Amino acid sequence: MKSFLTRMQQLALAGFVAFMGLSCTSNTDNDPLYETPTLTTLSSGVTDRLTRVQFLNENIGYVSGQAGVILKTTDGGKTWAKQSSGTTVAINSLNFIDEKTGWAVGATTTVGTSTVSTILNTTDGGTTWTRQTVGGTARALNSVKFIDKNTGWAVGANGTIYNTTNGGNTWAIQANIDTLGMRGSWVRKRIAAGENTTSTTNGTIGGTTLNYIHAIDAKNLYILGNAGYIFKSIDGGNSWKWMETESLNAVYGISYPSTNTAFICGANGMILKMNTNGTFEDRTNKANTRSFRDLYFVNENYGWAIGEHGYIYKTTNGGKYWGQEVDPSQVYIFYSCFFVKPDLGYFVGNNGTIVKVQDIKLTN
Repeated sequence: MKSFLTRMQQLALAGFVAFMGLSCTSNTDNDPLYETPTLTTLSSGVTDRLTRVQFLNENIGYVSGQAGVILKTTDGGKTWAKQSSGTTVAINSLNFIDEKTGWAVGATTTVGTSTVSTILNTTDGGTTWTRQTVGGTARALNSVKFIDKNTGWAVGANGTIYNTTNGGNTWAIQANIDTLGMRGSWVRKRIAAGENTTSTTNGTIGGTTLNYIHAIDAKNLYILGNAGYIFKSIDGGNSWKWMETESLNAVYGISYPSTNTAFICGANGMILKMNTNGTFEDRTNKANTRSFRDLYFVNENYGWAIGEHGYIYKTTNGGKYWGQEVDPSQVYIFYSCFFVKPDLGYFVGNNGTIVKVQDIKLTN
């Protein structure tokens, strides 16, 4: 058994590495880092794939999932209650701005004789959900984000970007997207990879699935998509500009630990660091080829990445080294993570999996 002195030495060393950003030269790829987190599997009460998790505080949290699943906890995840979403289609994402008001989006569904996009709204903390009307061609929606009770966005298949300024009473398509260089970049990268480039839709916004939307504030937004696509807006979505990542990997998650730095994750173990000038640095752990579906950074050095096969990775030096913290015997996929505070988070995935993560205490 480790002595108390050894334990304290390890804590000091972990903190020093985390905040000074020094590389763990004694580690090889996939070795765990100095501290093993406490992971507690919670009982969700469902076996469906869970797609997105959000906590409003240490007690109240929500989770979306397949088959119309929306779960709520009021006791920090000890118990979960299934909400009446009013649909059986997959709920791919949800977003609450307070304890009462939230939105959820998902796969297309049939209402009467029409196929429609799925956007749901609650104003009573999830007790009841109301369908909101979206015009145009029905599209599956993968992500939703609101910054207040009025202003929000939803993104999904075929390059679809919806925006509302009245809480979802009406939704409008945002189509002013600067894709200059996007198709050429796709063709060039496909040729370099030895693949066929004959498709007329791939490498275009209409042929792109948008996976996630992130809002820093009312003006500054990012959308993550397939084939390495990232789109940025600095005017609240009135216009968007494609960004070159030099990657063909689908992009799934983003974390903004400071105004100067963002980290992005995606398929094939991809981790990118995005700088303020719009350039990207590769911070991928070459030993891992499993896709990362989400990530979270406490600060510019200390972060988590989760994804396929239930892998949980942690870095203490800004992604220069990633330690594999958990390799579970059962195979499942984590799709989303949310941290209530630096040392307390939740991971959700398929088979109704919800894992509570308690780590060493850190100070931002």
